[in-house]
Amino acid sequence: MLIALNDTGNLTDLALGPDLPSSPYSLAQKIVIAIIASVLSVLTVVGNSLVMISFKIDKQLQTISNYFLFSLAVADFAVGLISMPLFTMFTIYGYWPLGPHVCDTWLALDYLASNASVLNLLIISFDRYFSVTRPLTYRAKRTTRRATVMIGGAWGFSLLLWPPWIYAWPYIDGERKVPPNECYIQFIETNQFITFGTAIAAFYVPVTVMCILYYKIWRETKKRQKDLPNLQGGKKHDSSKRSNSR
Repeated sequence: MLIALNDTGNLTDLALGPDLPSSPYSLAQKIVIAIIASVLSVLTVVGNSLVMISFKIDKQLQTISNYFLFSLAVADFAVGLISMPLFTMFTIYGYWPLGPHVCDTWLALDYLASNASVLNLLIISFDRYFSVTRPLTYRAKRTTRRATVMIGGAWGFSLLLWPPWIYAWPYIDGERKVPPNECYIQFIETNQFITFGTAIAAFYVPVTVMCILYYKIWRETKKRQKDLPNLQGGKKHDSSKRSNSR
């Protein structure tokens, strides 16, 4: 920091280098944001840790359905442990203070875990749909190996979709266009087609499919509820015939 005299003889500060952006929040607002975000982060980490520990300790919980829940808990645990604290810091500061390398690593882990979480929810939706609509044939094919392959596919797809491009895009563009005090994915700002494509693949398609599957599950459940009285009536009719024949 340099000190200089202005025209009126008063001391004036001359900053060396670019000025850092100021936070849009007051001190009280920063405290409230920090408290709320910390509570949510701790609850996310502790809650998902308990899910993972319970799955590992209790052998009775190691079912096919709970394998999917365990994978979902791992993804949400990473979001609570890494993504939420760093995003809270970024929000409170009003700028990114940790440099480009930490920025890219944070974005890669954040989008990897978030996308894996969405895809694990999608797998759970498919699992519930087939369990309801095809209870006999699906459960025979529902093995630990198949569940592991599906979970690996969710994480593998997320790994291919985000981290390589987050790290490589500055080299593809020929330069890093993200300002030093900012942190965002470069291709989201510079290439609208890729932004649209990744948004469709990572969010809109999975959410749409999940909505359709849960609607079909609901419709199948309502159909079975309507058929249940007829089935019960048929059983009673058969039992009465047997009693009369005796």
